[in-house]
Amino acid sequence: MPNEKLPTGFTRRESGSLRVQIRLKGHQPVVKNFELVANGAAERKRQLAEAEAWAIETRRRMLAGAHVSSREAERTTLADALRRYEGEGLSGEEANLQVERYRIQIILKDPIAQRPVAFFGEKDVAAFRDRLVKGGWRKKVDAAVLRLTKEGAPKKRLEEVKGLVRRKETVGAEQDMEERRRIEAEIAKVEGREGIKGPARTTIVNVVQLISRSLNHVRQTMDSVPEIRSVRMPKASPGRERRPTPAEMERMLREAPSINPAFPLLIRFAVTTTLRRGRALSCRLADIRPIGSGKHAIAFPRENAVRNKRTGVVPVTSELRGIIDEACALKGLDPMSRGPEAIFDVSASQLVEWWDRLLARCEISDLHWHDLRHEGTSRLFERDLTTAEVMSITGHSTQEMVDRYSHYIARHRARQAGAGVRRRRVAGRNRVPCSSIRSSGRRHRDVALRDDTGNCYGLT
Repeated sequence: MPNEKLPTGFTRRESGSLRVQIRLKGHQPVVKNFELVANGAAERKRQLAEAEAWAIETRRRMLAGAHVSSREAERTTLADALRRYEGEGLSGEEANLQVERYRIQIILKDPIAQRPVAFFGEKDVAAFRDRLVKGGWRKKVDAAVLRLTKEGAPKKRLEEVKGLVRRKETVGAEQDMEERRRIEAEIAKVEGREGIKGPARTTIVNVVQLISRSLNHVRQTMDSVPEIRSVRMPKASPGRERRPTPAEMERMLREAPSINPAFPLLIRFAVTTTLRRGRALSCRLADIRPIGSGKHAIAFPRENAVRNKRTGVVPVTSELRGIIDEACALKGLDPMSRGPEAIFDVSASQLVEWWDRLLARCEISDLHWHDLRHEGTSRLFERDLTTAEVMSITGHSTQEMVDRYSHYIARHRARQAGAGVRRRRVAGRNRVPCSSIRSSGRRHRDVALRDDTGNCYGLT
């Protein structure tokens, strides 16, 4: 539009965008560009009205002394904010830093990384979330295709898995609700059969949170950086209720020594202590602490907490003491030395390899290493410990986190009632009150413990 009349400070560029510059005495010039979405009279009119409204509001704020320049935020992309946060804001153990850097690389590879932080909003994060979910699901499909190809699966089964991506797109375009439900049911059937599912909610949250953290970090020294709130995350998957059966435990403990002599001891250690994998592998003799009256407990120093996850205080029962003694004998260590040596010299990757080999040998499916923690927690309930006492050992932060074991408790109580068994009274010293166990994740002051003889004692 060569004869277009524009207000002072407005410039029409060849691309159709409007450049608006506001100059007031005593103030830094403020410039903003307004893109032209479509080349038409109506769109140009809308663009000009938006630019004029912005110019009026900006002049008013500049004259009132309330204007904040967004120039730096407009020039800073999310990639710049992430790199700055990586260099200045990340802290913690090196292993955790490597995980965070890997997540940052995931974001940097996405188009969202080129978005200026000044224009960032919930819609951008929601779109990125959807791409993460879709990409994670596609990886599971590709892995299933590769696995079936190696196994020489029937062609029909292979084609059903390959066609999942196309069928997902068909569902999105399908208008007939009945047909849509039918296709969704067929997709769910194939996914369930092949073990295909999208990434876990925690996986998505951990990546998306880095965006919010990086924006919070640059906001400390930069104006006009928005605050991201209320981005809905995928639904959490239901908690696993898988427990190894007695027959499965017997087979695993029988086959484990053929992989490594320490492996069966590590399995028993994980069940008896209910420790998470990282904690079980990093547990040292120095972490076994005397707590009086000849009693000992495994207690980790708070400053070395892995990913700030709360860790309970594990009483060293006679069963656990036997496991530790056997593991130390394999390494030629004195179990009472309280030295810096780890009880098990096994890396996480080595344990994954051992576990996969063991499950294959025992022909056991759908059993994770973390399920041993579930098994150990359930055994604590079956030994008549209260919820507070179990939480003090397992390190669960809230009662809701141990609710998944409620059906084990009910089943055990029913068996006790049917057999006419009364709950035994706690002998020895009075129990330390468990009301001081907090759900905030901070180190609790008092912990109630009970050993394998039923005696309860406290650690202050």
